[in-house]
Amino acid sequence: MGWEDMLLGSISLVILALAVIYIALQVRENTLARRNEALQQVSSLNSAWMSHITENPEVARMFRLGQKDITNLATDDAVRYGSLLTQFCHNYDAHFHVHLKQPFPEEFWESCIRSMQLVLCTRGARVWWTNYGFNYSTSFQKLINKLMEEAPTS
Repeated sequence: MGWEDMLLGSISLVILALAVIYIALQVRENTLARRNEALQQVSSLNSAWMSHITENPEVARMFRLGQKDITNLATDDAVRYGSLLTQFCHNYDAHFHVHLKQPFPEEFWESCIRSMQLVLCTRGARVWWTNYGFNYSTSFQKLINKLMEEAPTS
């Protein structure tokens, strides 16, 4: 093998190495873009959920009373309260499964945990969860049950 063949082989190896590096950078960039997209989706869903409560004083009152004790709500208000918790739990069940496949940054996931505890570890939400928690994925049920065991009722 002459020096020309060795030079050609070396150039081929350099080109191959550059191609591998390029592909790795593209994969990393795509992964970061998907993570940012997931974080944005979580924020958007949480904002939409909160706006139901903050934009309507009557819904805010009903939610506050339901959090204290769902049995104090009239039937229609209890249904509305349950609907808010259903939407909240469906959102966080989805967030949880995204987190399992592609973990969120630790501080962000900890803030999600605190949000779930804040909403679900109240007297009213615990009663609702006892009756309707079975509707969610088994792994999410285990997470919420663990959070409820760890957090005092507020």
